[in-house]
Amino acid sequence: MLLLLLLPLLQACEQVEARKDYPLQARSPVTVQEGLCVHVPCQFSSPQKSSTAPARGYWFPKGAKKTDAPVATNDRSREVWEETRGRFQLLGDPGTHNCTLSIRDARKTDTGSYFFRVERGDFIYSYTNYQVSVNVTDSPQNLTVTVSPGAGPASTTLENGSSLSVLEGQSLRLLCVVNSHPPARLSWSWGNLTLYPSQPLDPGVLELSPSHLRGEGEFTCRAQNALGSQHISLSLSLQSECTSKAGPLSGVTLGALWGAGATSLLVLSFCLLLLVARSCRKKPARPAGLGDTSAVRGSTSQSPLVESQADEISSHHGLSTPTSENEEIHYAALRFHEVKPSDPQGQPAADNEYSEISIQR
Repeated sequence: MLLLLLLPLLQACEQVEARKDYPLQARSPVTVQEGLCVHVPCQFSSPQKSSTAPARGYWFPKGAKKTDAPVATNDRSREVWEETRGRFQLLGDPGTHNCTLSIRDARKTDTGSYFFRVERGDFIYSYTNYQVSVNVTDSPQNLTVTVSPGAGPASTTLENGSSLSVLEGQSLRLLCVVNSHPPARLSWSWGNLTLYPSQPLDPGVLELSPSHLRGEGEFTCRAQNALGSQHISLSLSLQSECTSKAGPLSGVTLGALWGAGATSLLVLSFCLLLLVARSCRKKPARPAGLGDTSAVRGSTSQSPLVESQADEISSHHGLSTPTSENEEIHYAALRFHEVKPSDPQGQPAADNEYSEISIQR
């Protein structure tokens, strides 16, 4: 009868015990750089009554159920979360109220909150009110720059050192994105000049109008936080519409053009030399000491024989007076020698006249 009266009282005590808050002391928040390790000292409390049962401890991510895989545990019968296997370790002994957690080779995915759970005999308790916050930081990584024409949807991802040709009159929109924790500060520069962002709330956006694109050169996006920095540079050059339609000339094409030009120049020079030579040939210098053709004919008119012979020679060699400007002019020189030998009897011999004709062309 007495036991029946004490049973409700015992149940009420168990409910109060279950609702009792057991504190846990741990360093929080915890900040660790990506790739490094950190130890989180931890101590927890439990009911005063002692138990000889082994104590098992578990670390879970925030929101996990007791049936989910823990990130670290000393219970060898439980599988741990694959993402944290071998990197998260429960260093403390839950039997001595030690719940120290070790994290090595920290990753950005490790960022979050974790709570501790203990099971020892009839005592099973989750310290959800005392969670440990882990913050994994990293230097700027995976910096990318995408370019799109104006406000167009099409975009192209550029690498560091890329060269970009822009048509005259075209506008561009450059977007710089980076992964970092804590967030990196983004900035744009043109050469040594820092550019004011097109959108102050989004400094990674740089909008270039046609007037801005008149200045060719190197544009650089830089991402920087307390852990490091990263940058991407690209070269912009203007291209006229005519040049873009014609397309670039290859080295072979340029060499062929230069060769054809040199050959044409040599042929032209040779033609000019021929023209000069022909011009000089059509206008030869007049021999010194010669008169005009009338003078020659006058000097031969002393004897009908000589004149007849001279006319025959002239007609034979084509020395007639030119009738056309296209005909070449020929010149003849006549020399007369008068010889008067004496007769043996002292009588003068008959007069004979001799002539010497030389033709010059």
